[in-house]
Amino acid sequence: MFYRESYNNLWYEKNPQIIEIFDHLLGTLVGDIVNRITVSFIAEKTGMQYEMAKQIVIYYRDVGILKERYVVLCPKRGDILFISDKEDLLEKIQKKPICFECENNDYGQISMSNVFLVYERVKKSTTSQEEVNETLIKFGDILRVKKDDSFF
Repeated sequence: MFYRESYNNLWYEKNPQIIEIFDHLLGTLVGDIVNRITVSFIAEKTGMQYEMAKQIVIYYRDVGILKERYVVLCPKRGDILFISDKEDLLEKIQKKPICFECENNDYGQISMSNVFLVYERVKKSTTSQEEVNETLIKFGDILRVKKDDSFF
């Protein structure tokens, strides 16, 4: 396991295989995806139901491994305008962020349909890099996660 917290919860006692898959996924993510993990991404990659993935993500948020963030997309093109903490979200929206794809920044108003909850992995694995490498060699990329794999 990549995170000690994975062992110390009721989820592990009831569903050890699911928690081990989630732990493996979380511990081996690389690239930009570590800053914009979605519940849908977790559900798709692990094969678990959306509601179960949501509850597990909330647990990992509550123990400090994940942090809530918000991705704001351009209303016109769908490109990422910025990623923000909840506290700074409204202020950043009001400043009308630059969209490098829209001419003259003419993308209209940002609405709640352009704002998505994501999670950032803020705690590194409690496993040594050597153990991570051994796990990857032993199991390979069982979840087929690519470096740039994301819903955004």
